[in-house]
Amino acid sequence: MDAKLYCCYSLNLRRYLAKHGIKYKIAALNPNSKKLFWIYIKDEYLDLLLSEWSNN
Repeated sequence: MDAKLYCCYSLNLRRYLAKHGIKYKIAALNPNSKKLFWIYIKDEYLDLLLSEWSNN
């Protein structure tokens, strides 16, 4: 399986995605920056929401 992944470092974006029914698969800490991030499996709906987020 060759899944495309999207890493999100924005809490506001994570909330936006959750509001639209998208759930992250894994939450982790970046070992270099110690910042929390969330990993999503990319699909057409996630791509659409990310485009909308970028346009706003």
